[in-house]
Amino acid sequence: EIPEGITSEKSLWILNHHDESWRNWRCKVIYDWTYEIKSIIKEIRPNALLGLYHCPWDDQEFNSARRRILGLDYNLLKETIDVFSPMVYHGRMGREPDWVKENIQWFSNRLNIKKDSYPKLWPIVQAYNNPGVISNEEFEIVLKGGLAGESSGVMMFTTSAVADDKGKTEVMKKVYTNLMEKSRN
Repeated sequence: EIPEGITSEKSLWILNHHDESWRNWRCKVIYDWTYEIKSIIKEIRPNALLGLYHCPWDDQEFNSARRRILGLDYNLLKETIDVFSPMVYHGRMGREPDWVKENIQWFSNRLNIKKDSYPKLWPIVQAYNNPGVISNEEFEIVLKGGLAGESSGVMMFTTSAVADDKGKTEVMKKVYTNLMEKSRN
């Protein structure tokens, strides 16, 4: 029984007395949404995929905030999600470009992703010049980093940032051409 009082008092009581139960419940709510959505997809468009664009924090970052605050429990979600798309925006997160590769390798291992089965891993990397400028060299590093581990695809944030920049367009063509050549061998 939650004691009477205003919402902030009730919230504090829950966190002080049932923190873990509260966090588990929140994760289950998010999972239940994905379960319901997956059921609808199977009924209406059975070949469609359910994707999740999500925060790329690992299990410990910010005191386990991905699970604790956002309610994203990978152990649950891997049962319903077809494609995980961590938004590895290195510039926006104040990270070095090599962090993208490290994160994707960690994610591949964490969820035991395999390229030839589901769930798939298709990260989204930063091409957009804000904050700062993402150079062509930096963009190539993050694009390749997005293909690390067991990733079977990579997307860019934003496609217009690539389309509007001839250098980034050439980098994208080069990386995708190399990817296609590797898949043929």
